[in-house]
Amino acid sequence: MKTLLLATTLALAPVLALPAAAATDPAPATTPSPRAQMMFWYLDRNGDGVIDAAEITAWRTARFASLDTNGDGKLTRDEAIAGMKGAGKGGKHRQGDKAMEARGDGKGDGKGDAAKAERRAERREKRQERALERLGFTDGVTEITVVEFLKQPMPMIGRADADKNGSITKEEFFAAAGKRGASVPN
Repeated sequence: MKTLLLATTLALAPVLALPAAAATDPAPATTPSPRAQMMFWYLDRNGDGVIDAAEITAWRTARFASLDTNGDGKLTRDEAIAGMKGAGKGGKHRQGDKAMEARGDGKGDGKGDAAKAERRAERREKRQERALERLGFTDGVTEITVVEFLKQPMPMIGRADADKNGSITKEEFFAAAGKRGASVPN
């Protein structure tokens, strides 16, 4: 009996000590995701720990060049759409769509598969249209130049700059990335 009591006491000792230890230890700081850390490193080209307007402009100019596949200095809707589709290949959402589509051909009961596919296609089209609007394709615009592209606002960058001084520190970036899931540039 004494052995059972001793074993129970020893087993429960760490559990009983947890609330006391938790009350005295300060809350641990959250660590930014590896993706957020990599994105900050990518944007902070001079390595000073701050992303400034020149670095954001350089990133956006490179983004324009990557989307302008024919190199004529003009980005068409078709080039932008192709760039969006290329960026999503292999991502978890695209794989999920493929898995859902695969389940629809004989593995499910067949009820509602067409309706689900239609809703997914509608959501995909709406996301694509919103992305095109953010790039500057509004009011019938079919092509834009790099100057027009750079004029488009970047609301997430504005929100990440908490102190509104025109630059984004690591702390500001990681706080904004934590709220959004690590995809700060928008």
